[in-house]
Amino acid sequence: MNMSTNKQYINQLYDSLKKSGVEKLGGRLDPSKGMPSIRYVFNNGNTNETFNTLSIIPIGNDEGYEILLKKDDDYVFVSELGYDDVCYFETAEEVENEIIRLSNALNKENQPH
Repeated sequence: MNMSTNKQYINQLYDSLKKSGVEKLGGRLDPSKGMPSIRYVFNNGNTNETFNTLSIIPIGNDEGYEILLKKDDDYVFVSELGYDDVCYFETAEEVENEIIRLSNALNKENQPH
């Protein structure tokens, strides 16, 4: 897959996620800037010790997306959430569901005990 096709693929995902309303969960989508990738930045991620951003990158020939957890600019791995490594998703709907799952996990973690 060439860079132009990757860029189109990630832009389609960005548009799909914008329409889905995932930003209402307490985060924002950052569009692709040069590289074929987008970020989802959690609003409440600054209070989280583990992660605050998802990096979403297209893989292969329209074969899906890989998601990496990040804390600021560093990649992190969180076994409790299934991130012992990069996670792979085939569709925009799967990526949307993952953002929802991780948002819910952050919201639970940030509630008073």
